[in-house]
Amino acid sequence: MLLKALSEKALTAFLAGMLIIIGIFTFDNALLFDRMYFASLAFVILLSHKNINIAGIALIIILAKFAEEAGWYLLDDNLLSRLFVYLSLLATLVIIKEEEYRKPVIILYILALGSEVYWAITAYDGPEIYWYLYEFNLLIFIRHYIFMRVFFTSRFFPGTSKSLDLDVNVHDLMTAFMFVHALVVLEYLARHLLGFDIKIIWSFNAVIFHALKVYLVFIMLHGSAQLTLANKFNA
Repeated sequence: MLLKALSEKALTAFLAGMLIIIGIFTFDNALLFDRMYFASLAFVILLSHKNINIAGIALIIILAKFAEEAGWYLLDDNLLSRLFVYLSLLATLVIIKEEEYRKPVIILYILALGSEVYWAITAYDGPEIYWYLYEFNLLIFIRHYIFMRVFFTSRFFPGTSKSLDLDVNVHDLMTAFMFVHALVVLEYLARHLLGFDIKIIWSFNAVIFHALKVYLVFIMLHGSAQLTLANKFNA
């Protein structure tokens, strides 16, 4: 037990130190970080190929990342992109009724959509807040499928699916992402609708989002390695 505890502490310290260094060196280098991000999640699946639970969590995150990348390249500052984002988020809010923060997201949705319409009518060159609504849509899907993962997995892999602490950690981290995105949108609205010169979140959002993504990689690697280590000691 002592050896197991020491091994887990050493693992935590090693991964934390390594990812802090990687996080510093990949800041302002999105391409390099994305490669590290995908490589880390692929490694998690490889390391946990016999554990459908961790592999399932990693797969959900990878698919969401692909959707984010697709949105980054395909969406543009035009009416068609905005219609797609707002209609798709509306559909998500209608379909996924069990979303914990559904009501606050609906309020933010109405504020953002109303602002977009007002800016279009007044020909004001407003900020591209539709992107943050697109991110909200992806985060809701991640939270939903993490929450439903055990149910879906048990249908295809009976007897092997179970809930993990990692499910809760990833679910809560997606909540943190949603909270920061909401603050960014509200700050944009305060500046461009009310005229307040507020740039607190805007000034630090790149650092905050990067830190959250690095932490996501950490909890995925740590959770996978910790379970593998536990299996070795229990063998």
